[in-house]
Amino acid sequence: MVLPTYAFQHNRYWPTTPPPAADAAGLGMESASHPLLGTAVHLPGSGGLLLTGRLSTATHPWLADHRLTGTTVVPGTALLELLVRAADELDCPLLEELVNEVPLLLPDQGGVRVRVMVEGPDDSGRRTAGVYSRAEDAPPETEWVRHATATLAPDTDVDPFDHAQWPPSGAQELDVHDFYPDLSGAGYHYGPAFRGLRAAWRRGDELFAEVALDDDTASSAAGFGVHPALLDAALQAITLSGLEEQVEGHIRVPFSWRGVRVHATGAPMLRVRLASDGADGITVQAADATGSPVVSIASLTSRPIPTDRLTPGRETVPDTLLRVRWDAPPARTPLPPGATPILIEALGDGDSPEAAHATVADVLARLHRTLAEPGPQPLVVVTRRAVAVGAEPVDPAAAAVWGLVRSAQTEHPDRITLVDSDGDNADHDAILALAAGEPQVAVREGAVLVPRLARITEPPTDDRPSVDPAGTVLLTGGTGALGRTVARHLVTTHGVRRLLLASRRGPRADGAAELVAELAEAGCTAHVVACDVSDREAVVELLAAVPKTHPLTGVVHLAGVVDDAMLASLTAERLATVFAPKADAALHLDELTRGCDLRMFVLFSSLAATLGGAGQGNYAAANAFLDGLAQRRRFEGLPALSLAWGRWQHDDGMAARVHRAADHGSPPNGGLPGMTAEEGLALFDTALRLHEPVLVPVEADPATLAALTGNGQVPPLLRALVRPVRRAAGTVSIVPQSWAERIAGLSEAERTRTLLDLVRTQAATVLGSGSDPIGADRAFTDMGFDSLTSVQLRNRLVEATGVRLPAAVVFNCPTPTALAARIRDELLPATVPDESAAPDEERLRRVLATVPLDRLREAGVLDALVRLTETATDSPAPDSTGGGGIEAMDADDLVRHALRGIGN
Repeated sequence: MVLPTYAFQHNRYWPTTPPPAADAAGLGMESASHPLLGTAVHLPGSGGLLLTGRLSTATHPWLADHRLTGTTVVPGTALLELLVRAADELDCPLLEELVNEVPLLLPDQGGVRVRVMVEGPDDSGRRTAGVYSRAEDAPPETEWVRHATATLAPDTDVDPFDHAQWPPSGAQELDVHDFYPDLSGAGYHYGPAFRGLRAAWRRGDELFAEVALDDDTASSAAGFGVHPALLDAALQAITLSGLEEQVEGHIRVPFSWRGVRVHATGAPMLRVRLASDGADGITVQAADATGSPVVSIASLTSRPIPTDRLTPGRETVPDTLLRVRWDAPPARTPLPPGATPILIEALGDGDSPEAAHATVADVLARLHRTLAEPGPQPLVVVTRRAVAVGAEPVDPAAAAVWGLVRSAQTEHPDRITLVDSDGDNADHDAILALAAGEPQVAVREGAVLVPRLARITEPPTDDRPSVDPAGTVLLTGGTGALGRTVARHLVTTHGVRRLLLASRRGPRADGAAELVAELAEAGCTAHVVACDVSDREAVVELLAAVPKTHPLTGVVHLAGVVDDAMLASLTAERLATVFAPKADAALHLDELTRGCDLRMFVLFSSLAATLGGAGQGNYAAANAFLDGLAQRRRFEGLPALSLAWGRWQHDDGMAARVHRAADHGSPPNGGLPGMTAEEGLALFDTALRLHEPVLVPVEADPATLAALTGNGQVPPLLRALVRPVRRAAGTVSIVPQSWAERIAGLSEAERTRTLLDLVRTQAATVLGSGSDPIGADRAFTDMGFDSLTSVQLRNRLVEATGVRLPAAVVFNCPTPTALAARIRDELLPATVPDESAAPDEERLRRVLATVPLDRLREAGVLDALVRLTETATDSPAPDSTGGGGIEAMDADDLVRHALRGIGN
C-alpha cells in the first residue's frame, strides 16, 4: 500500500506560542514586588529610581469598580500607593506632600503604561517624584502624562494613635443604608470592590467609619501597603461629615495630601477617624482590627473637577486618524550626469465634470505613450494647485491627476516623479524634485517639501454639533452596506430624525424596505429615492424634494463604483465610468447646496487616493478629486471633510472590493490591518470635530511597518509612522554584491536554483503563504495570481534584483522556472566575444556556459556548433602539421570556427 504524499505536505497556520517573557532579573532589573508595578531600576549617577508597571481592567479587575460619571478612573489612593512603594524602596517613609494633577483614565479595552520617577536626594535627603502614564498602544513620540507629583522625606517621627476602643465612646451611629445609592446618583458609580463602608458614627466634629474589602479583593490585600480600594472607602466617608461642598456638574477627587505615613501593611479592614485639620483639609487616622495604626494623613484636601474632564477621548485624537503633512526631504540625491527628464505638465481645471475628465484623460494618454517607450529616462509629472501646503486653494482636477499618477507609480516603481509647483518653470522644478529622491514633492518658493502621513496631536476643539437633528441629512449610496451602517449611526448616535437615502436602485435595492422600517423604530423618517447623482438634473430634482420644514443640513457622499484596470488597460471610458458617481456627483452636490445652511459636507474617499494602488488608477483619481474638492471648499469657508478610508473589516459592499484590491501592489495588508465598523464610526465622529479638510482614518500597524522598513517596502508617505530600523551589519563582504556578481561564478544549475528560490520566495510572500505550495513549474495563474498581484511580484523582484521587468512579466513567463530564466538572462545577457580581445580561455569557457541554448539558436550559432561537433566526431587525431578536429581547438579557435560557419 502506498500512502499519498500530499497528505503530509502542509503548512502550519496555528500561531506558535511565544516563550514566556523574561523576569525582571533576566532583563537586568529588579522586581518591584508589588501588584501594581513590575520592575524597579536604580539609576546610576543620580541616585534616582524608576518603577514601571501596566494597569488595565483585565489585569486589575477591581479597578473597573471605580467609575466616575461612567468612566473608569484610577483612584487617587492608587497613585498614593505607587509613591508609597517608591518611598519604601528609598527608605523615605514620609510622603511630605502629594498633589494629584490629572485624573488617570483607563480604557475599557487595553491598558496604560505607568512610570514612577524619583529623583536623587537633595542636601536634606528629600526627593521629588512623579507618576506618569501613556496608553500602551501610543506611538513612541507620544508625550507621557504626569498625574501626580510628590516630595518624599526620610523623617521617622510617628504621631501615635490608638483605636482599640471601638466604636468610640460617646459616638452616635449613622444610617449608611442608602450611602452608595446616593453616591451613584451624584456620579460616583462604585462596584463591589469599592463599596467598603460598613458603618459610621459621629461624635461632635469627628466622624468614625469602619471599612472592609469584599472577600474577592481582600485576598490580594497582603501585597499592598494599604489597598487603594480600602483607603478609598475610608475617604468616601468624608461625604458624611458635611465638611465638603458639592458643586453641580462636578466630581470631587483627592487633590493635595500632606504628611502621609504608612505604619502597617496588608490590612483587609480599617477603623477610621476623620476630622478637620483646622484649615480647609481633613486629617485621617486609620487602624487595623486591633486598633493599631495602619495609615495616617496629616491633611487631605479635595477639589471639584468638571465631569467632562472624565470623558475619555476628549483630550486626544486616536492615532488611527491621520493627516498629510509636508516636511523637508531627509536628503538630496545626486542626479546622474546628463539626466534629462521627460516632462508631462498637467494644468487642472475642476470647474466642470467635462473639464476634469479631460484633464485626467489627457495625462492618462500621455502616460500611455511615454511608458510604452523603454528607456532609463525619468518621467516627471508637473501639476499646479494639486495639493495644499498650508492654507492654499486647490484645483480638484489637478488633485485627481495626483491620484492617477500615484497608482501609476505603484505599477512602474522608480520611473515616475510627481511634483506640484507654485511657479511657471516646470523644467527647474522637475530637476528639484528628482534631486529630492522622493516619488512625490511640492515646490513652494523654491523649497522642496515631501508628504508624510502623521498622527494628530492637537485635541478636538470644535464642540459645535456637525449634525442638526431637526434638519434632513442626505446620504448618497445610502442603501449600500456602508451607507446602511452610517445611516443607523446618524440616527442612533447623532439623533438624526430625517434621512434622504439616494442610490441608483432606490427602493428596489436589497434590504431597502427593511432599513426604512428599522430606522422608523429608532424614531427616524427615512425616504429612499432612486437617483443617479452623476446626473446634475437628477440632483436638482432630488434636492427640490427636501421639505422646507426640514431643510437640508447635512450631506454624506458615499456613492461610487469600481472598475479596476492596470494602467496599460485603462481607457478614458473606464476612467469616466468611475469618475461619474464619485467626482461628478460631488461637484454637483458642491454647486447645488451652496445656498443651503449645511452643518456638514462629508465625502467618503479612499486610501487609494493617498497611497495609490496597482490597477486602481481611475478609482484613486476620482477619490483624490474628492480630497481636492474638500480642500477647496474649506479654503472658501464652506463646511467640508473628505475621509480617505482605509480597509473596513467584514464589509460586503464596494469598499471591501476596493480595499482587497488595494492590498495588492503593496506588502500583505500593507502593514495596514482593517478596522471594525465600531472603530470606523468612532473615527467618523472624531473627524467631525476636527478643523481638517482631509483626514485619513486607517489602522496603521507600526510593528509591521517597521519590519518592512528594512526591505525598503514602506512607502515614503508612511515613513513618519515608524522609527527607522538599522540594517544588520555584514559578516563577509564589505562591498555588497549585485545579483549579477552573485551568480556569475555559479554553475548553470546553481544559478537556476538560486534565482528560482528567489522567485518562489517572493511569490509566496505575495500570496501570504509558505514556499512549499509554490511549485517550480506550476502556472502563476493556477496559484491565484491576477494582474494586480503580478505587479506586486514584479515590484518585489525589481526591488530585489534591480532588473527592469515589464508589468506583464508574470504572464509572459508563466511559471517560476520561466521567470527565473528571464531574470537570469537579464542579469547575464549573452554576448559575442571580441576576437581581438583574445579573452582568457577559462573565462571564455565560463561565459559560454552562461549562454542558454535558445539564445545560441536565435543568434544562429547553435547549428554551426552542432555541425562542428559532428565534423569533430569524424576527424582524425591531430597531427604534427597542426591539423585535427575540435579536440585540438582551444576556446578562441572554437568560436572563430563557429563564426566562419555562420557566414557560409
